[in-house]
Parts: sequence; structure tokens; C-alpha cells
Amino acid sequence: MNSRKTSIQFPAKLITPVAAGGVTLLLLLLYDKWLPMKVLNPVYWHPYVFVGSYIVCLVLVAVAFIRGRPSTLARTCLLIGTMLALAFPLLLPFLYGEYQPYAKPVPGYEMQWVTQPGNRFMSAFKSAQREHEGHGCTYTLYGWSAGNVLYYGSDCQSGFWRYDPTGNDGLQLVWSIPDIVKDHSSVDKEKTTAGGGIWPTWPTPPQGLDPFALFPVIVYERALSPDGRHVAAAITEFYGPRDVVILRAKE
Repeated sequence: MNSRKTSIQFPAKLITPVAAGGVTLLLLLLYDKWLPMKVLNPVYWHPYVFVGSYIVCLVLVAVAFIRGRPSTLARTCLLIGTMLALAFPLLLPFLYGEYQPYAKPVPGYEMQWVTQPGNRFMSAFKSAQREHEGHGCTYTLYGWSAGNVLYYGSDCQSGFWRYDPTGNDGLQLVWSIPDIVKDHSSVDKEKTTAGGGIWPTWPTPPQGLDPFALFPVIVYERALSPDGRHVAAAITEFYGPRDVVILRAKE
């Protein structure tokens, strides 16, 4: 008896409507600043989700042009929608503006913002994450070297970050952490505990961080430098992005 292998193929006539639906959905999510229910928007939850949404959309459009045989009208609509989506990164800074952390130092202290965005797009993207209640990148403190250099990581890229708060090297991407940091550096990981009322009890902020800022932040990791002059803190907003800051008393 001969057996025939059958394969299920996606109907070609549905490829173009699916691509058009994907482009329309992406545009609604990108340009939702004036729409309700922005909290439910997943595009801004993480940079990987943002980039992945673009990749999926472009793949759908490419498949529609190659196999879907769209009409002239459908082809025009797909091109216009794709161009509007590709133009969004240029418009993002004008839609959401510059991001500033809520964390502030108390008088007599200074704060270095280690994870400050390096360009207007990334700054506006963090503002969009705040508005959409997305945490974005998660930072992990690994501690300090004997020379008072901070090492930390992020789930948004490979490798580790090296930051000297007193030098001119700035922020440097490295691929390994010195053994002395891994073996001897101490990092305090904070946890919230259930309080006696409705609200949980948040960890006490490190010395120098203003607990009465306009919007308080939560410190989930902290590490004191070997000379005792600097304290690094990984912070998060209640419903917003995470950052790394360094506090020290002014001389």
C-alpha cells in the first residue's frame, strides 16, 4: 500500500490579511500615546520585545509580498504602514521626552547616575516604559574591586559593566569579572516583607538617598565600596524602569 505524505499549507489568500493585521497592530501599539489602556501594551516592556515586534512585522510583510500576491491597494497600504513603523524611532523622543530617575540625593550627598541613557532614543524609550509600567532591563550588582571600581551586569546585553566613580574611564563593557570581586565583594540583596497593613514594608534606602522624593524608589541591591565612601544601589520604581546609582557624601 502506498502512503502519501500530506502537508498543511497556510492559504496564500490569507497571507496578506495576516500581514496587514500585524502591521496595524504594531502601529496601534507604537502610537498609543493618545489611546486608553496603555498599561497593557507589551511593546515597551523590554528592549528585546520592542525589537522582536519589528522583526515579526517585517517578516510578515516580506512573506506577503513574496507569496501573498497582494493587490495594488493592499501593497500600498502595507508599504505606508511599514514606513510609519520604521519612522517611529525618530519620533519617539518627541512623543515621550527625556527620562529622569525619581531617585534624588539628600542635601550633603551627591548621586551618580550610572545607567543614564546614552542617547535621546534610549532616554525616550525609558520614559515610554515608565508610562506603560514596564521595568525594562534588570541590573545585577557584582560588587567592587579593591580599587573602588564597581562591576554590574544587565540582562539587556552580554558581558559586564565596569564603572569607576572617581576616574575618567567612564562606563566600560568587559567580558569577565576579577576573581577578587567575585570572591570577596559583598552585595546586599533586599527583599520586601509583608507589613501589618495593606502596604508591604520596603527596605530602608541607603544613606544619602532621599526617601521623601516626589516618587519613592525601591532599592533591591546595594554594595558598599572598600573605602566606605561610595554605595552602589540597584533601584526600581514601583511601576517603572530600573537603574543603578552611586551615592557618596560631599567633601
